[in-house]
Amino acid sequence: MKDTILILILATSALVALPSSSVYEDTTIPSYDTTWTENGDRYRQIYICDRKERTETVIIIRNDSVLLRETTKF
Repeated sequence: MKDTILILILATSALVALPSSSVYEDTTIPSYDTTWTENGDRYRQIYICDRKERTETVIIIRNDSVLLRETTKF
């Protein structure tokens, strides 16, 4: 649970730290946060594209447990 909260705080702060012009003008792949329910489980997917660090991060959470956190350099 603590890891989930920490990841969400870091993901949110990464999005907030970007200047608005870079989000709209320099980001070719948008950041997003999606939630859905499947077989009674709650899922959340967070995608962050950090153009400055040249990384893409995908975080998948099921019922408050992190299933996957993957960062790829491009």
